[in-house]
Amino acid sequence: MKFGKIVKASILSLSLIGILSGPADVFAADNTIIPDYVLKKVEAEIEKNKQEIPKLRAWEEDSEGNIKEVTPLSKRNNNKAFMYSYFPNEDEYAYIYDTYIAYNPNKNWKYKSAGTCKVTNEYDKPVKASYTQSASSLTTWEVSGSISAKGEIGVDFLAKLELELGGSYSRSKAYSKGWSYSLSATVDPWEVAYITNYVVGGYTGGQIKYHKVHKQLGTVTSYYENAGGTAVSKNDTNVVITASQPILH
Repeated sequence: MKFGKIVKASILSLSLIGILSGPADVFAADNTIIPDYVLKKVEAEIEKNKQEIPKLRAWEEDSEGNIKEVTPLSKRNNNKAFMYSYFPNEDEYAYIYDTYIAYNPNKNWKYKSAGTCKVTNEYDKPVKASYTQSASSLTTWEVSGSISAKGEIGVDFLAKLELELGGSYSRSKAYSKGWSYSLSATVDPWEVAYITNYVVGGYTGGQIKYHKVHKQLGTVTSYYENAGGTAVSKNDTNVVITASQPILH
């Protein structure tokens, strides 16, 4: 299950540090000012860095350590994700959530785009363009349905990212209008630059582990289901110049 989308329109306004006004203080107000080739380049970078949600598969492990692949629980419930920690099924078993196991967490520095804008430097020296948010936007996580459907699994998923990668991760991140960023990008003399603010994500594949309990006998074995995806970093920001060209006179 996927959430969120690439924001193509420019949502950042720029001003040049140390320059109160002038021709270099230019920003894109809408999509028509950002060339199509720049937006496609941003999309290509996001696609290149994209990490897929793990394919839904499941296994059971018996008391002797034997493992076999089985039909995922959600497929046994009319394709609906389970909403509770403890649920019976037609096999007289109940499955109790145990933990989320993360495999090889990593940061995606170009998870989504929060916006791309244009700045023109008509001066004889490089300038640093700082910016503030000119329109609000929201970026959300992209995770397996079993993670998004149950609060406690989602909480464990985020906790594993924070433990392995540091920082804080969330289901979503809002970019509020007027938000100022301390990061800056240098624009060379007599140059038009297109600057993109990439949303940073934390990705991990992994498995959800349940205790499989026989409701009458009380025996306990284990059930594992593939699950993972990308959450949004609340701390990191990645601002880069996507493309630049000389000013045409």
